[in-house]
Amino acid sequence: MDVVSDPQNKAQEALDRVAEKLVEDVLNATDAEILAEAKEDGRDIAREAASNRAIFARALAAQGRRRMATARAAIDARSAASAPLPRRLSPEQARQLLARALRDAPETSAKLTMAARKGQDLSDADVYGMLDDLVDLGLLPSSDDKGSK
Repeated sequence: MDVVSDPQNKAQEALDRVAEKLVEDVLNATDAEILAEAKEDGRDIAREAASNRAIFARALAAQGRRRMATARAAIDARSAASAPLPRRLSPEQARQLLARALRDAPETSAKLTMAARKGQDLSDADVYGMLDDLVDLGLLPSSDDKGSK
């Protein structure tokens, strides 16, 4: 059977032409004509405009949050890769590194307070700070290069 002569296909073609005509009419209508038709249909133009503005505002905010999260992830990844070795360690690993560094440098250890020498009552921030200081003094490597000091 020829597709063009199929009655179902002819009906679909007729519907497609009607849909095209409706879309064309909407696209060619002026703002005033669209507003007049909406009022004629009993629509509250101000309320619908406010609702549409709110939808756009939420969409823009969501897009902004996604872009901010992407940018934050990129900055965090870049920062983590360039952070000195002590900052890339877990608190436990940092404490172990501090103990090893102080054991390997007794002259430095002697200059610290008793609590610092023993690593007692030090917060994680204190430990990281001490490791950063040892890196700055050249007593610890700033990277994963374990061979240099």
